[in-house]
Amino acid sequence: MLNRGDVILIPFPFTDLTSMKVRPTIVISSDLLNRSSQDIIVSFISSVIPSQIESTDFLITSSESDFQITGLKKDSVFKMAKIVTLSKNLVQRKIGKVSDRTKRELDNRLKEALGLYMQSRKEEKINQMDELTTELARKMTDQLEKFLIACKEAGDVTIDDVLRRLESLKKET
Repeated sequence: MLNRGDVILIPFPFTDLTSMKVRPTIVISSDLLNRSSQDIIVSFISSVIPSQIESTDFLITSSESDFQITGLKKDSVFKMAKIVTLSKNLVQRKIGKVSDRTKRELDNRLKEALGLYMQSRKEEKINQMDELTTELARKMTDQLEKFLIACKEAGDVTIDDVLRRLESLKKET
């Protein structure tokens, strides 16, 4: 059975679909999908290292400790923006796998390629703002309760009394 993170050899189509070439790829589909489907989702791996690595690419070199288990022969770039769904019947063989550390790096590049990274960052910021707003509202409510208790203890019973007290506090600050 194929697992997420396995490095396999499979015919990978050119982007214009004119031809296919057997290439190393990484299985990116979930283990659940890999068990239940006749297809797998893979990303392209290339040994042609570009002068500029894209934000969706991940470079692994033979000098890294995680390189050996990949089964790759040369420094390679995982092209996480080049994704395709293919039949498992096309798999020629498994040559290796990536480490958990590398898998996390690849997940980040995949999120970037699919626009999920930006969405999760936006959601994180929104959640932080919601938490800050809730905390601010709680503090303001606490301060208002303390103010109203102080007004009551001072004998300020009408709204005009409370407003006078508020005005005097403004002048003090």
